[in-house]
Amino acid sequence: MQWPISVCGQHCKNLPNPMNLTIHGLWPQICSNPWTSLPCPFPNGYTTIRDQSLIERLKVSWPDVIWERDERFWACEWNKHGGCSEQLYNQNAYFNLSVNLKDQFDIFGQLQRAGITPSKYYNMRRINRAIKLYTKKQPELICNVPPGTQPNWNYLWGTWSCTPGIRSCIPGQTN
Repeated sequence: MQWPISVCGQHCKNLPNPMNLTIHGLWPQICSNPWTSLPCPFPNGYTTIRDQSLIERLKVSWPDVIWERDERFWACEWNKHGGCSEQLYNQNAYFNLSVNLKDQFDIFGQLQRAGITPSKYYNMRRINRAIKLYTKKQPELICNVPPGTQPNWNYLWGTWSCTPGIRSCIPGQTN
């Protein structure tokens, strides 16, 4: 998940709903270290999504907030990460699962229920606790903090955690 305002900085022309988190990706191939970029063992490339309902859901939940090239962004994420789940999920199922997980684990709503709202300063431990209480998983928070400023909601770039029910498709890897 990513906070569009922090990802964009001054680069975005048309910011998507700034009052929600958006999907950056679903990385099933390596839950123990999502920043490791492993080659997918199932390298079938992205194919254009034809399901209009799915496209509309992706445009809201998984937009390319910087370049506004949604299809290109989805292709990149499928080719780099999603294809790794191909034995469990075909391309449409992968994207549907991503949007469904975002909706199921309404991180933005949970933060609001915990009294954490945009444009105020919060201790990162407080944000961590609120997410962990809800998801039962320890999140990893990434901040984009300009020099000379304090980390706060506006600079929260993203969060990830290993999600129950998602299995790794790399032999020997588990979450």
